[in-house]
Amino acid sequence: MFRKIGIRYRWYLTLRLIIVLSIPLMGVLSLIRGIQVNLLPHIIIFVLSFIMSVIFYIILRRETNKLFYYYIQMIFDNLLIFAILYFTGGTNSIFEILYFVNIVTGSFFLFAKGGFTIAVMSTLGYSLILFGEYFGFIVSPYKLEPFRDTTLENLIIKAFIYILSYFLLAAISGYLSERLQVRSTEEIAKIRLRIKDIIEHIPMSIIILNESLIITDFNKRSKELFKKIETNKSFKDVDNEVLPYITSQKRHQFLKNNEYYTMTSEKITYKGKYDDFYIIVISNITDIIEYENKLITKEKMEVIGELSASIAHEIRNPMSNIKGAAKILLEEEPDEMKQHPMFKIVLEEIERLNELVIDFLEFSRTRQIVAEQLALRDLLKETLAVETKSNIIDLSKLPEGSTIVGDKNKIIQVLVNLISNSIDAVEGIENPLIEIIYAREEHYDSVSIKDNGKGIDEKIKNKIFQPFNTTKLKGTGLGLAIAYKIIKEEHKGEIEFVSKPGETIFTIKLRRNID
Repeated sequence: MFRKIGIRYRWYLTLRLIIVLSIPLMGVLSLIRGIQVNLLPHIIIFVLSFIMSVIFYIILRRETNKLFYYYIQMIFDNLLIFAILYFTGGTNSIFEILYFVNIVTGSFFLFAKGGFTIAVMSTLGYSLILFGEYFGFIVSPYKLEPFRDTTLENLIIKAFIYILSYFLLAAISGYLSERLQVRSTEEIAKIRLRIKDIIEHIPMSIIILNESLIITDFNKRSKELFKKIETNKSFKDVDNEVLPYITSQKRHQFLKNNEYYTMTSEKITYKGKYDDFYIIVISNITDIIEYENKLITKEKMEVIGELSASIAHEIRNPMSNIKGAAKILLEEEPDEMKQHPMFKIVLEEIERLNELVIDFLEFSRTRQIVAEQLALRDLLKETLAVETKSNIIDLSKLPEGSTIVGDKNKIIQVLVNLISNSIDAVEGIENPLIEIIYAREEHYDSVSIKDNGKGIDEKIKNKIFQPFNTTKLKGTGLGLAIAYKIIKEEHKGEIEFVSKPGETIFTIKLRRNID
């Protein structure tokens, strides 16, 4: 508000100097017309007014307590008007109107209180001129005509009219100024509130620090990120790790609470007009990092899929020959040699290699799915029909009539894999439990497999869906990679997980409309 008043004050000083400059100009015109006028007082008034204007302007640019200096300025102006009237004809001077101008100006800068203060001073100044001339103790040396038949009663009436006009003008202009101030203040308050609301709801942390790195303001996202953050507190006491990157104004990426963040800092400089400050913006980029990782995983899987198809075909033929040769040798050996453990090991390893090749081919092959609506309970009963540990699987959280849309054989393959992993995870756990949970979302039907097992090791979480990533002794490491391919690429759905010691949840999300 004071900044706007400062702009108006410059205009006021300019107008003021123009008015004061008109006084010596009028004196010059009077001389041209043959009227004897002493220009020295006029010039002194102008010079003094100019010097005081410059002084007040410099003071008001530097001082924060502007109200006091506005009062000093208006008092000086009142004295200046008295001097102007004295040297330009007293009550006959055309500059009587300047008292009214001064009252309006006082109301404009100092509102009603200032307007009435200047009205009182104007009353004293004008009354002194008026009654000074009548009683002869203050008479302008340039008064064109003296009082002749003016009575004291008429003089009092004239003074009363002027004084009434002063206070009436002070009341009106003060009221209008205060209304304007209230309206401006309300508008500014609305704008500030709107800006604050916007900042509060921006999905990133915004922190303001002064030059000493003391926190002056922050939004609610910042409080969620930094629990110790408070106003009037040094940021060093909140988080010392990112502090060097604030002053250097460098982009910084960091990990906090298992989430990735990027921070940018910039110093706002006003070159001495206002206090400089730092603005810090911190964004959560966990989703971006995860998306990048998913893209990398997808690219790897596509490359591995192409290689897998080639390698599987090349391995299958010699593997079939080895298996056939082993069987022939087994048939030719005497009965006592057929019990030799090496034959059993060879055949078992060939069978395991065959399973690996089958998984290779399944992983590399992309088939057109045949989507249909599937009753989830019936699908799970079919899936669990051959599972020996189905007693630890709880289907009570499946609503009656819950359905999903997908390729039946493919979805069964995914469910078998996820349930098998959960059974392995709860092995050796007291009171093992696996829950199948259904949820209907806006665009998806989701099925979650939740177990109370040991959880997934942090070291392999980031590559859980990559091929050959397994902790099983006899696993191929392709099960979850195939499940990922079926759900993400073939069904255009989502597969995700959360895991901690004592709880792992794998969730598949299937669209209700598959193009």
